[in-house]
Amino acid sequence: MTRVTSGDEYAIGGDGGRLAREDWDKGLQKAALVYRVMKEKYPQLYGEILDTFTDGTIKGAPQAQVIAEARTKLNSLVKARLPYADDAVLVDFGRLVVDQYRALQSQDKGACYRFASGQGDQNVIRLIPKELTERELELNARIISSSRTQYGAPNNDKAWEKIVSRLTSRGYSAKDLQLLTGTVRTTDHARYCDLAIVLYQEIANLPPIEAAALLREFFASS
Repeated sequence: MTRVTSGDEYAIGGDGGRLAREDWDKGLQKAALVYRVMKEKYPQLYGEILDTFTDGTIKGAPQAQVIAEARTKLNSLVKARLPYADDAVLVDFGRLVVDQYRALQSQDKGACYRFASGQGDQNVIRLIPKELTERELELNARIISSSRTQYGAPNNDKAWEKIVSRLTSRGYSAKDLQLLTGTVRTTDHARYCDLAIVLYQEIANLPPIEAAALLREFFASS
């Protein structure tokens, strides 16, 4: 499963078009830790985000378009580095996913499905509570700062057997598991959301080393 993350960290004021690149730099550095970490570890990509804001607002591009372009750059980095983050960060991210899906599920199971399957738009993302958005920003910074060049590839077969056994005991069949990799009918959207929540929850409940190894494999293949 892939996800579209929130863009609420970006805010363009009414005078955004008059801000110089240096002003955007100061603003983003104050806005969130993730930008300070990015500037230190990935200065070229951070510079591209600054250019996106600066050029876009000077040209009068729609705010939503500028934010989406900048967010895409940040999300691409986070997604690329997530499989290489520390074990504790991966487990915390898995728990965040559970809380985000639950927050959406309580409001709209269709929205939960779209978000979990990577099809969520801004209308869906806005349903996520602010505190979870802030947690995600903090985790994004930890993902980028803790990521290594590479990790080993342990054999996770026994851990997956545990997960499948636990899902089976909770009433999920092999057919249900196929929802995660196959075509999902509209009538199955709610079931998909339920299963996604339970899956991440069960993985996060494993011993930390096993949980991190499964999540690392999971995110590397998504």
